[in-house]
Amino acid sequence: MTRLLAVIDRDIKKFRRNPVVVVMSFLMPLLYLVILGNSFQGKLKNLSMAVVNQDSGAYAVRLIENLKAIEAGAKTFTILQLKDQEAAIEGVKSGRYKTALIIPPDFTKRIVLNKSPEVGLFMDNTDSISAETIRNSVSGAVYPIESFPDWLKTFAKINPEAYAVHALKSILFKNAGLKIVAGDILFLLVFTVVMMSIAIITFKRTL
Repeated sequence: MTRLLAVIDRDIKKFRRNPVVVVMSFLMPLLYLVILGNSFQGKLKNLSMAVVNQDSGAYAVRLIENLKAIEAGAKTFTILQLKDQEAAIEGVKSGRYKTALIIPPDFTKRIVLNKSPEVGLFMDNTDSISAETIRNSVSGAVYPIESFPDWLKTFAKINPEAYAVHALKSILFKNAGLKIVAGDILFLLVFTVVMMSIAIITFKRTL
């Protein structure tokens, strides 16, 4: 028991002699409280949407115009018009786009004939909040990074948790290969090397 108390006393003294450790011990919990508080109240904006219009009719054009009005107003999503349907769907699977909207060739014709018009909407269902937001826009904690305020988006770019979560979601839900998550793995490796180097240098100085 005496040895245990001696070890605790020694570690407390080391802790008090290192002002960086003291400050970070109080600052990091407060920082994460601020991050979590802001992440739950942000609005989703600039979600990438690939649109493939296979219909040149008036109603298809009107649909595109309505989508562009949402893009210019609420800025819920950013429209990227493509010609290749397969490329759009593959882009959703790889995480390049949040959703892909496919307007079929008979979209206008079905409206004219009073038949129920249909469009194809392919979404990234690993991000349920973004998917639901897009679905609602088109039809009428882990929170996504797109909902963060600008300063928090900047922080997410250097936060290893963001890269780890993205890699895990891609592998578990999209069956992604190593090529898609290579950037996440590289960032985590570099971050680990840098943090371990700083920790070793700091530890040596306290010996």
